[in-house]
Amino acid sequence: TSTGTTSTGTTSTGTTSTGTTSTGTTSTGSTVAPDFALDFRGATGLFQTKTFTPTTRRTNVTVSAWVWLNAYKTSDQFIVFVGTVGANGFGMVVNASATLSTSFVSVVYKYEDVAVSSYQLPLREWVFLSIVSPALNAWNIYADGVLKASVTGNAASTVAPTGRSIFAGSGQANRNNLDGKLDSVQVWNCVRTGDQLRADSLPMYPFGLTGFEPELALFLPFMEGAGSSTVSVGWAGGRVYNLSGTVIWALHDYAHMTTSTGITSSTTSTGTTSTGTTSTGTTSTGTTSTGTSSTGTTRIGTTSTGTTSTGTTST
Repeated sequence: TSTGTTSTGTTSTGTTSTGTTSTGTTSTGSTVAPDFALDFRGATGLFQTKTFTPTTRRTNVTVSAWVWLNAYKTSDQFIVFVGTVGANGFGMVVNASATLSTSFVSVVYKYEDVAVSSYQLPLREWVFLSIVSPALNAWNIYADGVLKASVTGNAASTVAPTGRSIFAGSGQANRNNLDGKLDSVQVWNCVRTGDQLRADSLPMYPFGLTGFEPELALFLPFMEGAGSSTVSVGWAGGRVYNLSGTVIWALHDYAHMTTSTGITSSTTSTGTTSTGTTSTGTTSTGTTSTGTSSTGTTRIGTTSTGTTSTGTTST
């Protein structure tokens, strides 16, 4: 009998490969404490100085400030003016509107001529407002570093500031009072770009300006929070600016600023978990082969019996 051998295949199991989970570090920017702003409320409040003019330029200049507008009015509302109102200089105002719906941010010359834009400040929210002059009589108006409008002034009214004065929140003799708040008044002897204006809008060092940036002629962060005067910071630092009329200090908490500014930025980066595929080999079992049982034929020989021969008895 011949019996075949049973052949069984080997089982091959693949190795399971699990990727490493990579979790990024959560980076949270520092949160600044609230600082202060001046609240004019359309009353007799006036920020004014007659001892210092930050610029004598007619062009290549930038004026910026954080502005909170409470309401549109039927009279102009002065934000910041550099120069002697009625004689020289320039500034930014919210122009008068009989219908109020057409009360736009404008550039004013000498207090007399106004170049009206098509941009209207939103009410009751902080906006970092800037006027930038890249060429004589030409002004660009920015809100939060975004260009909103361009205006052209009257060349005859363009007179360089020479009066050694600056006004904020009101025009000359406490007229055209601002119904709103101001913070971080800046005057630059250069043209600021949109990206630079966004950086200028950040709170003071370590986030924003220190006051010692090149071409920054005046920086008033209004950090006092009390009293009837404020002090400039930086290159023109230490100058005392008197506040007349009703002086109201308010908080500016910067909660309106987006997380992209880095003030309160927090982003978690998590890596992807990669898991390898488990590969299992196929079990191969050989076929059992059994030989055929072969039995030989039994051959039985024939019995041959001899014949008995009995002789005859002869007596």
